[in-house]
Parts: sequence; structure tokens; C-alpha cells
Amino acid sequence: MSDSQEHEEQTRKLDQFHDKYHQQKPPNWLRAEAEEEATARTDAYNVRRHALEVDEQKQEGIREHLEGVIKRMEQVIDSPVEVAMKRIEVDAATIAVLAVVSELLPEQIQEQVRTIVALHEKTWNIDMPAVEGETPRKPLSQELIDTIALEDDSSEV
Repeated sequence: MSDSQEHEEQTRKLDQFHDKYHQQKPPNWLRAEAEEEATARTDAYNVRRHALEVDEQKQEGIREHLEGVIKRMEQVIDSPVEVAMKRIEVDAATIAVLAVVSELLPEQIQEQVRTIVALHEKTWNIDMPAVEGETPRKPLSQELIDTIALEDDSSEV
């Protein structure tokens, strides 16, 4: 047999082998590995999708709360309450909003916002007599306290 005939014979045998076995199912261990890999990819996708859904729900809850705070602030501004009390309530609502919105930000920025809120609180806790034209320190209305408390509950979405 010549090299050419030998090569043709090997090619023919290889083709027969391929024709006989190419339709076979892969072994169970190989199929199991492929299924595990597909499941892992699906699980990772589901975790990401769930995280996005939670973020969207949190954002929607915050959006709804902020809409309520805006309405409350508009009511306070339009109310017959003295100007000093209006300033106090709007100031407190603004700080509460800052704290709520910061939860949508990265942790490092949240910490900075908490520091700003703490410094604001520290400033309000300074016991000094009010200077004419400045907002004196007064207790907040129960309605504003309730609004802020509801905000705290809704931010835990």
C-alpha cells in the first residue's frame, strides 16, 4: 500500500467512526457540568436582577416619601404659623430628606452626609439666646416628628 492509499483508508475509517458516534449524547458527567455552569450563570443573573428590583423599590419608596415631604413643607410655608416656626420645620424636613436620600449613595458618601447631619444637630443643640432676625430653637411640631418618623420606617424597604 502506498502512503496515499494508507491516508485514504485512515480518512475513510475516521469518517465511518464520526458517522457512527457523532449523534451520541455527551456523557452524564459532562452534561452535569454544563447544567451546573448554566445554573450558576442563571443564579448570578437572578441575584443581580433581584438587587436591581430592590433598588428600584427603595427608590420608589423614597420618591413617594419625598413627595409627601414637599407637600408638608408647602403646607408649613402657607400656614399661619409664625415665620420662626416655619423656618424650624422646613429646616428639620430638609435635614431629614438629606438623610433619606443619602441612602441611595455609596457608603463613603453616606458617611459624609451623616457627619453633615450630626454637625447640623450639634449646631442646633448649642444653647444660646436667639439673636434678633435669626431662627430661635423651638421644639418641633408633632406632625413634623410623625412625618420624619414615617420616613425612617419607609427607608427600610
